[in-house]
Amino acid sequence: MWPNGPNDMDTNPSSDPDVAWKGVNGQYMMGVSPWFFTNLPKYGKNRLWRGDDLWHQRWEHVYDIKPQFVQIVTWNDFGESHYIGPIFGPGIPQEPGADARWYVNNMPHDGWRALLPHYIATYKNNGVEPAVSTEKLQYWYRLSPAAAGNTQGTVCNAPWQQTFAPAVCIQDKVFVTALIKNLPATITVQIGNNGASSFQATKTGLNHFSQPFNGQTGSVVVKISRNGVTALQGTGALIAASPADGNANYNAWVGSA
Repeated sequence: MWPNGPNDMDTNPSSDPDVAWKGVNGQYMMGVSPWFFTNLPKYGKNRLWRGDDLWHQRWEHVYDIKPQFVQIVTWNDFGESHYIGPIFGPGIPQEPGADARWYVNNMPHDGWRALLPHYIATYKNNGVEPAVSTEKLQYWYRLSPAAAGNTQGTVCNAPWQQTFAPAVCIQDKVFVTALIKNLPATITVQIGNNGASSFQATKTGLNHFSQPFNGQTGSVVVKISRNGVTALQGTGALIAASPADGNANYNAWVGSA
């Protein structure tokens, strides 16, 4: 469900683990997860795996693999940062040595549900996207560069794998998926007062892009526009040059419109 090191998930048919697992007996429940970061030393857990484009790419791979079942990992595992449900305070680990509140509070993931009905409908329709009635945006990113702040010993990969520094594995980017009803459509990403970056939708349905921070800071504004007129706009949390408390938070902030 998560890639190894500074890579995207392996989708080479000769080495793809999903192909191997499905081939065991033909009945396969494929896991789809958007993220992974945990810092719970009491339980010997202080690591991340590369998330980045994973939420969109994993669904795209579901359409290739065509598993019998899909399991979303997870609804409310706040300690490992792959929740897609609303943040529920009492559900966040908060005991001494295993307190996740500092990296979960104010880091909503609700936006990852924005396009979920479309992803699921496409899966049930054998990989064919349904017609789009309402345009939508979902976007996610970390709130400071991966190399900024105290890592507190966090590494990329699990202890049984080769480990890397977090900044080697994860990319300082804003990740955007736009659900487009009509072409042409331009998707723009603007960070603070910096110039906006533009991307052209290539098809109706799902279009995915990413835009590097490149040292830019400020609030994030994502738009769908046509002929210079904004059709849909979403605003996200501020990206800072470094974390306010000095500790690197590798969780994602997720928004939607």
